[in-house]
Amino acid sequence: MKQSKRLLCVLLSMLMMLSVLTVGASAYKTNYERPMGYDTNNAPYFSNDQCASAMLDFLDDEVFAGMDVNEEVVGIEIRIYSLDSLFDSINNITSSALYGVATILNLGDIEDMDWTIPENENFRRRSANLSDLEFFGKFLQFIQVNADPLYKLVGNDLDLGLIGNFVDL
Repeated sequence: MKQSKRLLCVLLSMLMMLSVLTVGASAYKTNYERPMGYDTNNAPYFSNDQCASAMLDFLDDEVFAGMDVNEEVVGIEIRIYSLDSLFDSINNITSSALYGVATILNLGDIEDMDWTIPENENFRRRSANLSDLEFFGKFLQFIQVNADPLYKLVGNDLDLGLIGNFVDL
């Protein structure tokens, strides 16, 4: 529960930070150790790409690395230790035959989740065709589309339907 609240807090603060920064060119992973430049008051400023890379590194290194989820449920691998592993796990769940059968059953608030934001299985942060800024945008889109179930998860009000008889959050 604490990790869920912490994650939501970090994501909201990153969204606020991104909204006030300058627009930059797109790149796979932008070096953020040096600022893009300095304004007239000698205050450093960073591009959106630099900020996206820094925030995603923070999420990978500080938030997801501490979770270390490593489960196998009915033959479906769920491993969460980074953003890439999170979306790999989502792909494993939604592409399994069990998921198709489970959608017929009562899954409670999980049925309201939209798993289609990572449109293809190549949705990875460490890919040559997707910049950190683009990845971060899709990650925020995933959170926005699934805001109601995620709020319920953080508030400990998530209805798991039939799964709730077997799993306790």
